[in-house]
Amino acid sequence: MVSYAGRVMRGIVIDHIRSRHASRHGGEFEFVPYETLHDLRAMDDAQVLRLDDSLRDLAAADARLAELVELHFFAGLTFIEIAALRGVSVRTVLRDWDKARMLLFSALKR
Repeated sequence: MVSYAGRVMRGIVIDHIRSRHASRHGGEFEFVPYETLHDLRAMDDAQVLRLDDSLRDLAAADARLAELVELHFFAGLTFIEIAALRGVSVRTVLRDWDKARMLLFSALKR
């Protein structure tokens, strides 16, 4: 259920950014992100859209890693909460997080 919430939140953010940039939808108004999305505030719209594309590529390569990014970045879960949800150790989640970050970073640099 929480994975679904992360996926939905990602979709809402991406759809909102895309619609905001469409002039017929009032693209001049500023979007104020939810409080749980602190990391997204530091990113501009183009970066968030590139992140979305990179997440799609990551999901094709390793759906589990993409879900981890959604849970942490979009749903706002801590690594401890993700570990409990998945029934694994926090160390396993951190190892996966490092791998996901590395793959996303290299995808975003392209």
